[in-house]
Amino acid sequence: MVASRNRGFTLVELMITIAIVAILASAGLPAFSDFLRDQRMHGSATRLLNDVTTARTEAARTHRTVSLCPSTAGAACDSTDWSAGRLLFVDANGNGAAEAGEILRFTAAGGREPAATPSGITDRIAFESTGVASATGSVRLCDDRSGPHGRSVEWNAAGRVALRAANCP
Repeated sequence: MVASRNRGFTLVELMITIAIVAILASAGLPAFSDFLRDQRMHGSATRLLNDVTTARTEAARTHRTVSLCPSTAGAACDSTDWSAGRLLFVDANGNGAAEAGEILRFTAAGGREPAATPSGITDRIAFESTGVASATGSVRLCDDRSGPHGRSVEWNAAGRVALRAANCP
């Protein structure tokens, strides 16, 4: 008769393995959390950059003034919070307001959007029919971290749009 060998882990080996995994997880979890927050910030900044770039491109393509404004519902420029959502519209009649036939796109706010602070603009970003901006400005995005964790979408009078790193208070 052949003796059978027991295969498997002992309780001591299992406990040591669990302890090693717990130590590695506790060391890596804060870094992973920061990684997720950085990716969320980058995604929000990229969506805003795409909206501003699309406004400029549509203005040059259609030879009309195209504006981007904060909006919560997507039917009108009804907010001052740039992180609440954005409405892109062709200002065909030049009144500065979005009307039903002028709306091109609505970008709804994502889940946990970072705070958006505009500079150089009040209620909208407008690009003239040649693609130049009506005013120089920027929107800085910051979450609850301070330091160099923010992003800034900036545009100059010529209409050039850029995404840059920003310091948050």
